[in-house]
Amino acid sequence: MSFGARTWIPVAMLAMVWPLHADSAASGRRIAVSIPPQKFLAEQIGGDRVNVQVMLEPGQAPETFDPTPRHMARVAGADFYFSIGVPFEKAWLAEIQQQNPALRVIECCGQFARESDRIEGHDDPHVWVSPMRFLRAAELMRAALVSRDSANRRIYDQKYRTLSAELVMLHRDLRYLLKDRRINEFIISHGALGPLAKDQGLTQIALESGGKEAGPRTLVEITATARRLGIGTVFFLKQHNQGPARALARELNAELVEIDPLAENYLDNMRNIGRLLGAATR
Repeated sequence: MSFGARTWIPVAMLAMVWPLHADSAASGRRIAVSIPPQKFLAEQIGGDRVNVQVMLEPGQAPETFDPTPRHMARVAGADFYFSIGVPFEKAWLAEIQQQNPALRVIECCGQFARESDRIEGHDDPHVWVSPMRFLRAAELMRAALVSRDSANRRIYDQKYRTLSAELVMLHRDLRYLLKDRRINEFIISHGALGPLAKDQGLTQIALESGGKEAGPRTLVEITATARRLGIGTVFFLKQHNQGPARALARELNAELVEIDPLAENYLDNMRNIGRLLGAATR
């Protein structure tokens, strides 16, 4: 059953089940986000002054995630919802905002950030894999928290400055990890690393992009390209169909490597992805 057909639970009832910290109602801000990396940002900036709820469950894909009333309960009592452009937001976010007019929805990375990374005519929502684009999301979060809690501006500003330095360092570390590459191309099951590839001068070859899997002709072309370039690694995401990636890896006698761009431990995870990409392109 599609989400739009479900029976809505009154917001007042949903808000009652929001898991609050003991003092969050008195001094903290309740924040809802779409994906785990956003939770990392919000907690780095807000510290113990925020209570962050994530819509997406571990192992689920933003492209196929279908929120349940339990998921909606995570949003109903929030002060802010930071959207990031993933597909499931389009299906329900406007309606939940109608149900809860006090909820302030903030687009996390801005239209320009997505339009600058277009895939086959569609905006690429995977902006969080680019540390410098994600830094823009952090600034929007900082500004939002200050707007509702100006008495603690200095706390938010200091935490933002610390986070900003960490994201800039991550961007530089990724560049270092990828500097000795032999080729620029890499193959991945789902086109989740486009913004990172653009930042670092790489070419992402995706077996599925924009919700469409590569057809037989495209797979033949990808196989030929991989052999010509000597690509020996195929990356896959556990949240998506792994069949094409496994089949291609067998055809190429290539290593099959799992990555998870949605992991909450953002800094370590992105550095690990950088190391894996560096090894695959050398």
